[in-house]
Amino acid sequence: MKMTYNTQKNKTISLWYLATLWLCLVLLSLPNHAREILFDDADIFDELIENQIEEVMQSLEGNARAEDIRSLKLAKLALINGNIKEAQFHLNRVNEFKSKVGVIKKRYLAIIAFIENDYKTSIDALNQLQTMRATETGQYCLLKLIAHMGLNDQKNLQKEQIKCLFESEPKSKNDLFWLNSMLNLYNQKTNLLNRDLYANAEKILGDPEIAKLWLKINLYLNRENDALKTLISLPESAYESYKVRELVAFMYYRTKNYERAMSFIEDIDSVNAENIKGNIRIIDKAYELAFGHFKLALQKKADSVNALEKGIPLAWILGQWADGVSMLNNVSGAQITDTRTKKALQTAFQLRLKEFKNAKNNLLQLRNEFQNAPPSEVLIMESYLSLIEANKKEIEDKTEASCKSFDGMSCYLAGQTVMWNNLGHFLKEAKEIEISESKTEFNIDQLRSKIDEKAIDEEIFVDQRDIEELDSVDAFKNGLVEF
Repeated sequence: MKMTYNTQKNKTISLWYLATLWLCLVLLSLPNHAREILFDDADIFDELIENQIEEVMQSLEGNARAEDIRSLKLAKLALINGNIKEAQFHLNRVNEFKSKVGVIKKRYLAIIAFIENDYKTSIDALNQLQTMRATETGQYCLLKLIAHMGLNDQKNLQKEQIKCLFESEPKSKNDLFWLNSMLNLYNQKTNLLNRDLYANAEKILGDPEIAKLWLKINLYLNRENDALKTLISLPESAYESYKVRELVAFMYYRTKNYERAMSFIEDIDSVNAENIKGNIRIIDKAYELAFGHFKLALQKKADSVNALEKGIPLAWILGQWADGVSMLNNVSGAQITDTRTKKALQTAFQLRLKEFKNAKNNLLQLRNEFQNAPPSEVLIMESYLSLIEANKKEIEDKTEASCKSFDGMSCYLAGQTVMWNNLGHFLKEAKEIEISESKTEFNIDQLRSKIDEKAIDEEIFVDQRDIEELDSVDAFKNGLVEF
């Protein structure tokens, strides 16, 4: 209710300013004698007009700036929650050329580019900030340094390393523990890395913030077995942090101690915790529970890679077609190397949802993108759609094409097209096909398996022995047999 009132109030104020501005412009366009009729003193009139215009312009600029700041706050919140698309949407609403907050927008765009593995774009944006001298070097040099690592740009990395360490070390609360560890790892300085990780482990684990970094580095290096042996030095107070418990649980998960892992995160509902729970449920073959955990993870972070990688196959297995399409829509370009794969998966889900029009459009696009030589999976979907549409020519062509790609079911259907005048028309006209829930879905394996045939009970109109006797009499009369 409060939001509605504020919105109406802002609209009323905006309309008042626009009306005032319009009146000012109209009065300015009047001839001098007309102004004198309205105002006795021309100086008072000019001063009034100037003040009104200045007030209106200041108000409009203030409103625009307030809206930009609001968009930046929403973008920052979206970034923290991992919603990259939402963050980009809010940033696009910020006018970086007219607004003084454009610097912050550029910094956020650099972070987004880094997250999407577009390191060059990230470095270019950070270089612009450096040229503008809009922010301190220490606020962006760490990101720039790691981006150079991602590009394997050793020359610029060495230059940036000296400058960045000098700028950042005085303000660091953990002696740049993470950065130094990454640099030692990148430069293959194993001795220094081992010294930092284990020689001073007891001292490191005494600080909860550095302990988190220590746990992350061990996970990154696949040293969870060594790290778990050292956890006795971790103070009890550190486990009050849900992030620490997540990291410890992940270590136990990697070492296949699933029960222990679950005990650390059972009451945590963060994205990482839900993903770990989901993976454990998959191992237990509790697919419905696993799917629920991944859906919870996606509610908190719509593009969680771990949740999407496991959630989409589970959506197919469990027949949750609508959820499958929704999850696929959250897959970004940075998470998939071939967009054709994503489109093919969407088509499969659309066919299950009976969205045949959308499925056909996707199949036409896929055929074009594969230069008229799509893989067998796409050919099979084309065959199925041709059956649904009851297009005899399409059925014959598509089933034959998918049969040539060694799909047994398509070969079976291609054979049936010889027997039936229009197989698709027959299926379309069938009112209802009932399949018992106790039976499995019809597939090629059922065609291969041996079926125990049962005798068919039928009413006997003529006894077989009578037929044989008549045949014998006819044969004797014709001299075919002798007695």
